[in-house]
This record gives sequence, structure tokens and C-alpha cells, in this order.
Amino acid sequence: MKSLLACAAMLTMLALPAQAKPVRVAAAEDGGAAAMVSRFRASHGLGPVRIDPALTRAAREQAHAMASAGVLSHDVGGAFSSRMNAAGLGYVPTAENVGAGHRSLQAAIASWERSPGHQANLLMSSATRIGVARVDAPGKPYGVYWAMVLAADSGSGRAASGGGGFIPIILPFGIGFIATR
Repeated sequence: MKSLLACAAMLTMLALPAQAKPVRVAAAEDGGAAAMVSRFRASHGLGPVRIDPALTRAAREQAHAMASAGVLSHDVGGAFSSRMNAAGLGYVPTAENVGAGHRSLQAAIASWERSPGHQANLLMSSATRIGVARVDAPGKPYGVYWAMVLAADSGSGRAASGGGGFIPIILPFGIGFIATR
């Protein structure tokens, strides 16, 4: 009887869906991210950015959604515009970079700096704040998922634009997407 119960328990464990694998939200060295992005922006004549808790939460939710699903996508956590509105950003200029497979914050940011679309987001002239998140997902296709949200200050709003979009970018050390609205 004991062996029958043990066998049933093993079969139940094997039947768990792939999404049940744990994901771990890792600290993205927030201050380090702001410093790295600010240095890159300064080299292009732009002002610094600072870490924003609301943007960090939005980035964390997107990175977690990608890691849970095992995909690299701007839409897996919901439409970018909807997610930014839910984060309380209204219609301030915002942008998002996502990536996967990068084992360090430095590698993720360096890949975005080399990608024309991601670079455009990093160099968004009105950006003053960012949020960055890394989620580790052992057993998922990329293993590590990143999201960065950049935004202007609340007082620099603009009229709503229709939709926004994203562009996939294949990089030497991972895949990334850019999104703007």
C-alpha cells in the first residue's frame, strides 16, 4: 500500500504543469542600473535617470509574467499601454526594454545599448526615471528574464496616442524587444 501511495505521489508530481516551476525575483541592483543608464545617457548629452518604485513594480510584473510563461514578449503581461496606465503613468512618455538570457545587469544593459531600438529607448530625451527587474526561472527556455521601464516625470504628459507597438531584436547574447507608446 505504501509503495502504491508513493507511486501515486510521484505521478501527481510529474503531472504538474510546466508553469508550476518556481521563479525567483532577483534584485536588479537598482542603484547600479540608474548609474549605468545615466552614464550612457551622459555620453550622449542627456540627463540622468533615477529609480522609481512604481516603474520597478511594473518591470517586475512584466519580467515575472515572461518568466512564468517562458517567453520573451511585451504582451504576455498585458498590452504595454494598459500596463502603464495601470501603473499610474497616464500619458507620460514611456518605453520598455525586455530581454532574456543575460546573466547580469551589466550584460542586459550592454545588449540594449548596442541595439538601435533599445538604445533609442535608453536615450529617450524626456526620460528621468526607470525601473528594472530580473526574474530567474530555472528550467524555462532563457533561464533569466529582464524588463526595464523608462518614463518622463508626471508633469511632462502628452496627448494619448493610439496603441504603440514593439519590435523584436535578435542580439548576440539574447533576444530583446522594444516597446513605445
